Amino acid sequence: MCDKEEVKFGDICREVKLTTKDPITDGYERYVGLEHMDSGSLKLKRWGIISEDKPSFTRVFRKGNILFGKRRPYLKKAAIADFDGVCSGDIIVIEPSQKLSVPEVLPFIVQSEEFWQWAIKTSSGSLSPRTKFKSLAEFSLKISNDQEKLKSASTILNHTVANIALKEDLIHQSELLMQVLIIEKLFKGTPGKYRKLGDISRIIDPNPSHRYPESVKNGVPLLSTENFDGIDGFSLEDCKNVDEGIYEEQENRCQYSEYDIVFARKGRIGFSRFYGKGKKCFSHTIALIKPDPKIVLPEYLLWTLRSTKTIRNIENRMNSNSGVPTLGLKHLSEVEIPVLHFSDQIELVKSLNALNNIRSQAQSSKAYSNDIVKEITRRL
Repeated sequence: MCDKEEVKFGDICREVKLTTKDPITDGYERYVGLEHMDSGSLKLKRWGIISEDKPSFTRVFRKGNILFGKRRPYLKKAAIADFDGVCSGDIIVIEPSQKLSVPEVLPFIVQSEEFWQWAIKTSSGSLSPRTKFKSLAEFSLKISNDQEKLKSASTILNHTVANIALKEDLIHQSELLMQVLIIEKLFKGTPGKYRKLGDISRIIDPNPSHRYPESVKNGVPLLSTENFDGIDGFSLEDCKNVDEGIYEEQENRCQYSEYDIVFARKGRIGFSRFYGKGKKCFSHTIALIKPDPKIVLPEYLLWTLRSTKTIRNIENRMNSNSGVPTLGLKHLSEVEIPVLHFSDQIELVKSLNALNNIRSQAQSSKAYSNDIVKEITRRL
């Protein structure tokens, strides 16, 4: 006997179409726009104040409703409201129907990959595609008839999501502390002597022709800023591979080493990480920075380049005539870097690495919890 029933999304929930002409008079204080919702997160962490911003929104939502971003559904914005308010017309307000025996599982159905793919498929419009509840209602899914199983799954899912929220907060606090520590140690008062980046490192263009080489089936990965993964890594999944000869040309020019700094000089200005291990070469979106070990520790320079203050200084030197922000090597070499005494560099790096380890562990735990949510949702 099958313990699952095939239903349409519109059978287990409905669109809430409540509106207000005067939100403040009707007792609403907060509003939500798409800009307040985070991709992939059911937690609503931000909102606006109606009396301050005076939005024209009239759509009402209640605590417990699901807010679904119908505009650009590929951004995967959906959240559970934990207060009453009004929201943008680009948000669909959804509530469970009586047919869903355990209404607490509805948000997780909405956040499933299958549902998002359906939302994307049913959206229309080129620049700003939108879906609508009528289309979402036709989504077919199989859901368990076993109420106890659904209740158990709901409990686990809610605990897991709460854990994800804690990890997200830990990640945010770790990143904030790292920036505060850098500002305090490097930029307040006169902690160290300022030196031009070009005087404390070699800055090399790995691909001076600025052309993309032909791709080959089996070769060496050619990376650009699009392949940056997280704060420290690279993603090789979607990158093109190039002939070994291209790598050898770059190797002769750059003499790659593990602690060279790979710096984004086009588009995502300021993103940086170590070269690391394994063969790889780079497009013209990258500048390679080789720290002078007699003056700066590689990790110290990496953290300094990542600081918000350094990035702001760099952004002031950018060329955006092409429409894509680009930083020339000459301008990059003139960026001033505070250089502490070696012993102070070592202490700062130790503290920053410790915070970064906390952040990395929290990210790994969050990713694991997200996988649990996906798997349980798949089995509902």
